[in-house]
Amino acid sequence: MSDSRIEYEFRFEPTSGRIYYAYQRPDGSAFVSIVSPDEWGEGYIGTKMIYLHKVKVKIEDGKRHVTKA
Repeated sequence: MSDSRIEYEFRFEPTSGRIYYAYQRPDGSAFVSIVSPDEWGEGYIGTKMIYLHKVKVKIEDGKRHVTKA
């Protein structure tokens, strides 16, 4: 599944520049959490850094990939 097609649920107000972790539930819905996969890895699908200026940063293999949201 392409990352750009996933709609993430936030149950908090995100802070710009903070790292968040994306998880997928068994029903296919996705959410973002501050809990790392080391603490709770079930359903982990990726690490994200949110910028509130309509820019999204995906972190893969320790490298940041910036795209316009």
